[in-house]
Amino acid sequence: MDHLQGNKYTVYTPTQAIGVVKDPYIVVTHIGSARHASFSTIIERYSVVLFLPHRLYSELQTHIQAIENTMRKLHPQVIYDDFGGSPIYDDAMKCYQIATDYKTYKRMNTKLGG
Repeated sequence: MDHLQGNKYTVYTPTQAIGVVKDPYIVVTHIGSARHASFSTIIERYSVVLFLPHRLYSELQTHIQAIENTMRKLHPQVIYDDFGGSPIYDDAMKCYQIATDYKTYKRMNTKLGG
């Protein structure tokens, strides 16, 4: 989140932004974690969701590319995992939503008794 905010994006946590979308913003959500099969590592997965007002649909690809370029600067700590596919229109919020997923690896704490 800090990296995106530092690059001039408006970023919210889930449920923080409510109502009709007037300006583009991003919501970062943690979508799960799993233990790596071969190493003492946890794989954390995050979704970066762009909310784009319907009037700016023609700029959708520009926004997606800019976000991906920004996130690419975090490689290899943060790795592209999956593109969310086609944008989804939300009539209540008057916006398009599209997600891109990323993952990061964290070493498991293997010490017992602290």
